[in-house]
Amino acid sequence: MGWTESPPWFCAFTETVANLTNVDLQQNKRVPPHPLGRAAAITDFEVRDTQVARPTPKSHQPLTFQRPLKKMEVFVDDFVGMGQDHPSNPLTNQQAVLSHNIDKVF
Repeated sequence: MGWTESPPWFCAFTETVANLTNVDLQQNKRVPPHPLGRAAAITDFEVRDTQVARPTPKSHQPLTFQRPLKKMEVFVDDFVGMGQDHPSNPLTNQQAVLSHNIDKVF
């Protein structure tokens, strides 16, 4: 992964953070909340979708997984997380794992 506007060391660092995070998530590692966790969760846009949620047809059963879905990738030097909130590893922990690994590497 690389981007022409980023120095090579930055691409290496972000990929290393993503790799460390994915290992920790696969091991279901629990970490304390990160001090900047609330600030990282704040979005810089306002949700304007006022449409009421459509009911789910009875024929569609919700997907169930043995383990929660969790994966971290880097796209144009931004971390992109794909996760599923689950009691065994909530999304807040998944975000904290990434934040702690960023601190470790940088």
